[in-house]
Amino acid sequence: MKEYTAGISITEACNQTCEHCYIGRKMYWHEKNYKFKSIPKDKFNLLVVQLVEANVTRVNFGGGESPLHPHFLTFAQKLYDAGIKTSLVTNGSNISMNKIRPNLSLFNDVGVSIDFSDERHSINRRKPDSFKSAVRSLKEIVESKKTKTEMVTCIMNINYSNLPQLYELAKSIGVNMWRLNRFHPTKNDLSRFSINPTGLDKIIDISYLACSPQQMREAFEFLSSITPKEQNYIISDPVFRTLVNGNGIIEGVPYGKISFRIKSDGGVVPNLFTDNAIGNVFETPLKSILESEEYNHYSRKLEGKCTKCINNNSCKGGDITDTILTDSKSDPYCFLETDLKSDTKIIPLSETNFVHESYLSTIYVPIKWGTKK
Repeated sequence: MKEYTAGISITEACNQTCEHCYIGRKMYWHEKNYKFKSIPKDKFNLLVVQLVEANVTRVNFGGGESPLHPHFLTFAQKLYDAGIKTSLVTNGSNISMNKIRPNLSLFNDVGVSIDFSDERHSINRRKPDSFKSAVRSLKEIVESKKTKTEMVTCIMNINYSNLPQLYELAKSIGVNMWRLNRFHPTKNDLSRFSINPTGLDKIIDISYLACSPQQMREAFEFLSSITPKEQNYIISDPVFRTLVNGNGIIEGVPYGKISFRIKSDGGVVPNLFTDNAIGNVFETPLKSILESEEYNHYSRKLEGKCTKCINNNSCKGGDITDTILTDSKSDPYCFLETDLKSDTKIIPLSETNFVHESYLSTIYVPIKWGTKK
């Protein structure tokens, strides 16, 4: 039976207003007096049963800031007791860490988001001292040795040139992995508020943070220079995986194949960045949603340079997210030669160590993580 990895947004609430937030524009939410959605305790208990029935073996607690939910620890304990590997991505704020610190053993891995190597991180999150609290919190998690650790970075045009300094920061903290996601110009407030695209730029457009193809290439080339030749972990970003001859958990990206996200209102989306709900777990059994044609046919036809690429069977057109969001025929960030064969391999889910290896299209760079010699 197929195993799945799920992201669950138990609450939309957050104590920071990051400029690049994929969930939505929090400043606009406040302006509209929008009430944050959260999953009630009774519904989460029923959800755990559905997760087990659908063979979801890995779960990530993601945005908003999950520890702000009053029943966060109860939820984490429920998943732990059900034998589900659980990860958490947090902003590392003090209010979050007060809940997390004594309960780190509930998590397979914990990641703290850090997007700059200095106070620019606080400016981007519109929260004074958030850089210091994130670094301090991540150091404490590392020093506890109770869970695997990640420093999580979103690659944007405002920080791609800061990656070498961020790499040094990750080494100084001593995390297991530095995990990086491409920034995606999400428009998730469109469905939340049923916004007419007229005036979209003023309201929710965050595409101004996207890297140019050349900037992303520079970022990828730097990251490839610090990636070991032999890897015992997954790189699920298809373009970067192809660049470094890495391992995949599946051909292409996990979206619509083995991963999905459950929103705070129960909506199920194959790809958290595109917000296209295909069902609701509080109305339809999760197992039925995952067996539906809408989920299993989440893909795009190979077009453009992908049709003549020698690696298209393993890459499957790169990250479908950017292809959809930019309405491109192929991954707009692919700079690879179409006739240069890459030696990528697919390895079993049972051999993975971090939840995000099978969840997002993401990049891993080992810091304090043993790799093959």
